[in-house]
Amino acid sequence: MDHTDIGGQNRQVANLPHGLSPLAAPNEIGDNTSAASRNSKSTSGGHLFEQTLNEASTLADSIAPAYDLIHDAKVLSADDHRAIRQSLILPMLENIAKYQAGKSNWQTWHNAAMLAGGAVLGEEAWVRRAIADPKNGFACQMDISVTADGMWYENSWGYHFYTLDAIVRIVEGARRLGIDLWSHPDLKKMFFLPIRYAMPDGSLPRFGDDVHTTVSSASRMLEYAYHAYRDPSMLPNLPTRPSLESIQFGRAIGKQPPPPSQASEVFLAAGHAILRSSGEAGLTAAITFGPYGGFHGHFDKLSFVFFGYGREVGVDPGRAKSQAYRLPIHTHWYKATLGHNTVLVDRKSQQPAAGKLTVFSDGDDFAGVAARCDDAYAGVEHRRMLYLTRRYLVVFDQLVADKPRQFDWLYHNRGSQVQCDAATKATVPPSQPGWEYIQNARCGPCDDPIRVRFVDEGLTTHLTLAAVPGTEVLIGDSVGESVTDRVPLGTTQE
Repeated sequence: MDHTDIGGQNRQVANLPHGLSPLAAPNEIGDNTSAASRNSKSTSGGHLFEQTLNEASTLADSIAPAYDLIHDAKVLSADDHRAIRQSLILPMLENIAKYQAGKSNWQTWHNAAMLAGGAVLGEEAWVRRAIADPKNGFACQMDISVTADGMWYENSWGYHFYTLDAIVRIVEGARRLGIDLWSHPDLKKMFFLPIRYAMPDGSLPRFGDDVHTTVSSASRMLEYAYHAYRDPSMLPNLPTRPSLESIQFGRAIGKQPPPPSQASEVFLAAGHAILRSSGEAGLTAAITFGPYGGFHGHFDKLSFVFFGYGREVGVDPGRAKSQAYRLPIHTHWYKATLGHNTVLVDRKSQQPAAGKLTVFSDGDDFAGVAARCDDAYAGVEHRRMLYLTRRYLVVFDQLVADKPRQFDWLYHNRGSQVQCDAATKATVPPSQPGWEYIQNARCGPCDDPIRVRFVDEGLTTHLTLAAVPGTEVLIGDSVGESVTDRVPLGTTQE
């Protein structure tokens, strides 16, 4: 609770008509659930849905707000109120409370449900639990789940915003109860971090389980943050048309300033470096070297993405739009090392690992970064350097192994086709898991420098690779946002 003033200096805007007064003594957590529920660490299934996550989001998003909206409209009888409170909302809260998830986006939604449900029931203990439970509450989560940079620990923009959506419900609901949580400094970082990461097309690097996320896709949440912080740097990313939130907060819609120019930057805690260049192409590259993101993280250490001429060029697969976590393609492609722009060893995915930044430099005409990872593969040390100019990106890899190993250098690039004069023989990809998602494969030996062309409408990306005797090149097309979204790739085997 070092950063959060729950009891004092409240910005009381509008208490719920049947809600709570501002809270005091935030370190004393009341709990009106049974001892068995309070002490249980077991998970619980849902009743309206298959899991407590869905029930919590529905309670926070729909059920509690709907009940609050009609509570004083005199359309509900005493029996109606009793049924809603005792047979719906309270049982949902008690069931959700059985699953104490701690460091998890599930717990954030659980907390949002407990705050909203407790507020409409007028039961202060639930609100206290949502905010100040020492192992699960909002204050605890901000301390253990947010990096020093402001990134949600799962290192995925999809889950950063998914969790932030629940956090907005917590802090905004608390504000309307007269409790200030907006002032938590780590919360402000969570809103400003995506602005600092934005690629030339407004998208965010698709590291981890994410689809095509842009800063503007979070504009509804940014509207709440702008109301809280009044920071003009947020204005370029707010909606250009009136919305429910802009009307609610009274923000006048006018001409927005352009996004500010951004420099190269390192995010040590999240484990990312972004290299930016000036000039017509606006080349930008981002590398990931940070901690493994858990269930929603990928085996992608030292992988990179590449942007130029206002579009995505070098591709990280993110996750399927269908969110196919339970299907083999998620494990064998989206999460696997094979789907990323890094080095595959012995045709097996990396182990969960963290890399380390070794060098970062940013000049007038270049930007460079070097990182290493020694734990992704036992007995293999991998060092990678990216050097970006206004016209090109250089990637230099050094691999040291304790015995002979097989290395596949992987690169995926947007385009309608991929061409390589050395790869002329139609082939069947290797039989290891994941390679079956590569189609139209062609291969060939190449002892000379390898030249690959990724042809797209209005833009061709040229890839030149050094080769040693015995190198084999393979090209084809692979999986993007779905099995029908084809992304060309090139690999070399040494």
